Amino acid sequence: MLKRAGAAGNTEKQAARGRASRAVPPAKTRARAASDETRSATSLALRDRLREAGLRATPGRIAVLQELGTLSSPISHAELAERLHGAEFDRVTVWRILVALTEAGLVDRSDLGDRTWRFELRRQAHGNTLHPHFMCVSCNAVQCLPADAVQVTPRLNRSVVEVQLKGRCASCA
Repeated sequence: MLKRAGAAGNTEKQAARGRASRAVPPAKTRARAASDETRSATSLALRDRLREAGLRATPGRIAVLQELGTLSSPISHAELAERLHGAEFDRVTVWRILVALTEAGLVDRSDLGDRTWRFELRRQAHGNTLHPHFMCVSCNAVQCLPADAVQVTPRLNRSVVEVQLKGRCASCA
């Protein structure tokens, strides 16, 4: 005869069956653990970057930075909000986070002439400076170009120089 297990009213057999149905095969467990460790290390690094910039490390800010870190080209606010939709962050919250991160110098904001702000993580690979972008005039795809792809000698005393090239990408040519 099976005994009742506590106030929940589950029998020991039912509890064991529930644990068995949630069990994850060992290979998947190891892969998930490695993924969690990588995510945790990334999260800690992002927390440190936020604190160094004088910002609180909130879950929303960390989620936005993590998502921007996975991208290789700038993304619009609407596209980012859609990607974070499952994380329970609404569009206004995402916008406010982007503004705060931009003001703190962690994120770059660019307008490539189509009246849409695009955001990208400021990366050390680009020397934490602005770098040139290419925008396809047909499909509106945006790509980051290597910093040495274009050389500009500013003649004006400006601290910010933003270079944007437009044309047709290989897919649209």
